[in-house]
Amino acid sequence: MLQLQRTAGNAAVTSSLSGGGTLIPSDPAVEAAGETARGRRRRPQTETAGQVAQDRRRSPQEKFTGAVGAQDWAEVAQLLSDIAPVEGDASSWLLGHPWMFDALDALTADQLRYVDDATRRLDLDVSLPREAITVVLMGKGVFDEQAEPGRGYGEVTVQREGLVQDGRRARDGRYRYGFQVAFQPSDAVDAEEIAFIQTVQVIDSDTKANLSPNSETRMIRDRTKIDRLNGKEQGWYGMKDDGSGQANFTPWVRGGTTPASMYDYPSWTQPSCEWSFETSVVCRKGADAGKVYAVIHWGFTVAADLKIAPKPHQIFNKPSRTFGSAINAWNSQTKLSAGSRNAPGQKPLPELR
Repeated sequence: MLQLQRTAGNAAVTSSLSGGGTLIPSDPAVEAAGETARGRRRRPQTETAGQVAQDRRRSPQEKFTGAVGAQDWAEVAQLLSDIAPVEGDASSWLLGHPWMFDALDALTADQLRYVDDATRRLDLDVSLPREAITVVLMGKGVFDEQAEPGRGYGEVTVQREGLVQDGRRARDGRYRYGFQVAFQPSDAVDAEEIAFIQTVQVIDSDTKANLSPNSETRMIRDRTKIDRLNGKEQGWYGMKDDGSGQANFTPWVRGGTTPASMYDYPSWTQPSCEWSFETSVVCRKGADAGKVYAVIHWGFTVAADLKIAPKPHQIFNKPSRTFGSAINAWNSQTKLSAGSRNAPGQKPLPELR
């Protein structure tokens, strides 16, 4: 990118951003949804006034370098947004901060995807930062669809969404919501088997109190947990204790032609609540074991009269921090006494990457 700027000038950069390659479109609805701006996080109370003042004196470049070194992608995204002008064209912004692009160019494609995800989760105008990330990815040979969220390692397809049955219309008084997703890997993966891990959060729409009826012992602070019924040994969604698939889950296996797919159909009678799911496509066996290939956020809300309102699904490259915390809680549960586990033979989930 920098070589392009130095040899061809602003016009080439402008061409790259506007017509020379396929860019990730700016979608305000997606950018504003999901995890609300964590960018300007509260500082630890133990931090002294002198430390705060010292941090304020640090240049944007120093802050950026420190955030990258700590792999604090939310902070990197916040800094990109802080640097980006309210108005102006992307080429001038790129050329005005060569240190920033040197730093971005030093990141791997996966790290850039982490930054892109964090940027999309901020409740800010982040069009220019996302375009810059796309240009750096293009410089690494990641073009067109591969640069889109969730497309770095294959194709995510939401096959069914919103097979809604309102509880007010059901004979048994239950509402139902269907969601089915598939993942077909590309040559970029090095896997023997690909499966899914899913988290779920069910909370009261008004009080935000937990409403999920089981597994409270492994819920994290915001009431999210790995989506597995009590008695299941495997933390992988839709998987039997012996590692084979239930009727609602089909793994991808090397040499096969069937994509990895899963189907969920949550149903209940509880009114005035919100259901949120985060579904990660993960390598279960092979050299990529533990690697997350794509992530889908989805869910729905239920009104007092049991009417369902779907949430628009969102596709990301990598899981949220909440997802990682839920994994840790599941794995911690595997170390408890047999009677305190999800099942006596509860098996740990892999460390994600």
